[in-house]
Parts: sequence; structure tokens; C-alpha cells
Amino acid sequence: MLQSVFKALDKIRSALRKDLRYTVVAFVMLINLIIVTALFSNERFVNNITAIIFNGLNAPENTERMQLILRQTAAADAQIIDLIERLRQNNPSIARVRVAIIHNGSYTLTGISLLKFDTAYSVTRAGRSVGGTEINLPLVQWRDFLPDFINGQCRYILVSNLQDPAARTRMQEQGADAFVGCPIRTSTGAIIGGIFTVWDVGDPRPTETDLYSIMEQVQQTARDVGLILSSRLHASH
Repeated sequence: MLQSVFKALDKIRSALRKDLRYTVVAFVMLINLIIVTALFSNERFVNNITAIIFNGLNAPENTERMQLILRQTAAADAQIIDLIERLRQNNPSIARVRVAIIHNGSYTLTGISLLKFDTAYSVTRAGRSVGGTEINLPLVQWRDFLPDFINGQCRYILVSNLQDPAARTRMQEQGADAFVGCPIRTSTGAIIGGIFTVWDVGDPRPTETDLYSIMEQVQQTARDVGLILSSRLHASH
């Protein structure tokens, strides 16, 4: 996967000697390429984007392909935002709904891959904190509920009870008091992320009856988001 990015960087160095303006455009597009690589680890998709960038931005077939990819991405993003906003509106006590995506964030000197996560989508109740930017955070921060995610289960957790100190501190700084987390899976069953509905300090915590209903809604939203992301990945092949 990383080889595709390295090849693209080599092409940028070559382009720099020819046309600085072209290189700036290519570099900006490469940043988006790296983000997509990190979020979805889809090598063929990366290769397609790289080909569009370096084989001629003005070529009709490349322009058309880029526009198709952009339209697909925008449509998928809009669908996901609509789903999580609907979930939030159906449960007025929820302060935030966030979607996090798992990816291969980095490699150690021994070559062992360290899984990380990014918050890719977020909606917030009016007057509440959006929360901090969450990029390349270590997946070990999910250790309180990752075993449940692997088993396809959701968890309701009080932030004060989180065992991971970094996750507990991060959420407390955002004003969070409790949350429900559910796994997001692809159509093949692979876990690619999670959906989190958050209650802030001072919000009424859900009753047992409400919690059962909310978990069902979050699970269904997670399934719908998983299908959207799966379709987006398949469309890039």
C-alpha cells in the first residue's frame, strides 16, 4: 500500500523540475490520496487516483474518472451525515454522534503495523461542543469496548469508568459523561470503525428502556453506514 504513495512522491519530484505550478496541484491532490489510503487501505483506488494525477489532469478519460470518484465520495458522505443526524434528532438528549474509521496508521521499526483511528464524521446538538480533531489516535484507546465490537456487540460506558487514561482524559476534556459505541462492519463482516453517541455532563443519562431502544437504533445506523462504505469501496475497483 505504502509503495503506491512512495511512487507518487517520486513522480512529484520529477514533475518539480518541469513545472512548479503543475507540481503544486499534484501535491494538493496527493494529500487527499494519502488520506484515502489511511482511511480505507484500498490500493487499487489509490493507484487509480495516482494515475489521474500524473498521467494527465486534462485527459478526458481522467477528468471523467476523477469527477465520478468525487461524485461518489460526496454522495456517500452526504448519506452518512444524514444517517447520523437523523439518529441524533431521534434522541434529543444525545449531544454528539461521531463516526470513527480504523486504519493502518503507522509501522514500528520492527515492521509491526499499529492500528489507529480517525473521526471521519460528526454531528452535534446546537450549543454543544463539536469535540476535538481526532486523527491517527492509537486503537488501544478502544480497549474498553473493542472486544465487544469484535463480537458484534454495542457497549454503554460511563466516561469516568474508562480504563484507558488517554481515552478517558480526551472525552472528559470534550465534556462527555457517557456514550454508546457500536461497531461498523463491511458487507463481508470486517470491522472498519465505530459509531459513538455521546451524552455530556449535565445531560440526563438514558434510562434502561431508552438505552435498549437507542442501542437498536445505533446498531441499525452502523449497519447502514457499513453498507455505504462497502459500496464506495467496491465502486472504486
